[in-house]
Amino acid sequence: MTAAPEPQYDDAPLTNAQTRIRIPSIHRSETKRLPQLQDALDFWQFSGAAANVAMQLAVPGVGRGVLESKVESGSLMAHPWKRLRTTASYLAVAILGSPQEQAEFRAAVNIAHRQRTRADFDIYWNEACREVAVDPEVRAYIDDLLRLRMIHWYLRVIFGGLLRFLTAGYLAPHFRAAMGVEWSAADQRRFEHLFVFVGFVNRFVPKFIRFAGTTSMMRNVRHRMRKHRALI
Repeated sequence: MTAAPEPQYDDAPLTNAQTRIRIPSIHRSETKRLPQLQDALDFWQFSGAAANVAMQLAVPGVGRGVLESKVESGSLMAHPWKRLRTTASYLAVAILGSPQEQAEFRAAVNIAHRQRTRADFDIYWNEACREVAVDPEVRAYIDDLLRLRMIHWYLRVIFGGLLRFLTAGYLAPHFRAAMGVEWSAADQRRFEHLFVFVGFVNRFVPKFIRFAGTTSMMRNVRHRMRKHRALI
């Protein structure tokens, strides 16, 4: 890996190349159905969880708020699986849930999504990314996250190298620069080749295995709703 460049902050708007990652798609013949959003809810979705959280922490108010919070029950470092369940469940309900389930879960996390088109989201996201700023304390916290120090040591031994690589790869270039994460052209090629391989292998993995995690989470969410239990 090469050293990450220092982020450059000026008045120029950020581009999609700075705020997005590139994952190549696999050629599908015209006889195959078009990809659908729910196809992304297989077990590989969980590999991006740490990068998702890291990018949220790069927003100053969020990063300092998490770092200084005294609420142990919502701590990522103390309860990583609970945070993963909440985030993954939100995505599953947003894509697979009924309108009533979506409204109920949205109310639980108190989030309002106002972007109506992809173009609207592009503008919102690029502007939001301009706020990214990581101070030394938050950077140390994010470093613990990227090094997976919140999970058991034996899981780090088995999966640590792959998950650290995936987490760095899922970060957009602008975030890598702000966090001081190293990433080279060779790393990018490895990342892209990995997902070409994953796309090929997924063709042969039974759907009930690929989507078992999402199916289980939807079942858990619906059970919690019926029993009027907390969703997050």
